[in-house]
Amino acid sequence: MEFYTRSERKSQANKFLFDASEYGFTVSVTGAKKSVITITRRFTAEEMNDAGKWSGVDFFLSLSIPRVKGSREWGTDESREGGFQAMQGNDYVKNISGVNPVFIKQLLTLTENK
Repeated sequence: MEFYTRSERKSQANKFLFDASEYGFTVSVTGAKKSVITITRRFTAEEMNDAGKWSGVDFFLSLSIPRVKGSREWGTDESREGGFQAMQGNDYVKNISGVNPVFIKQLLTLTENK
């Protein structure tokens, strides 16, 4: 098991937010206990033809999120009816629960200061 300092988690959160914004994704912390990371992106009609690319970017982004046991992902990704909803509404949404609480706290601090 790897241990990170708060400073290192802040750096991880900063990099995650930077990478997400570089690809046009918006990041928010949601849920009743502010414990779910939500990654969203609105697509133009032209970009919808390249939806697989955005799924790959989303996968890359989600790999950089430190998790705890029991982490889950759901949303309008490329799978099943969620992918169909994304195609219909031009919105891509992924929710991730079970995220390291220190990382969440750093994300909240960084996003509230914008």
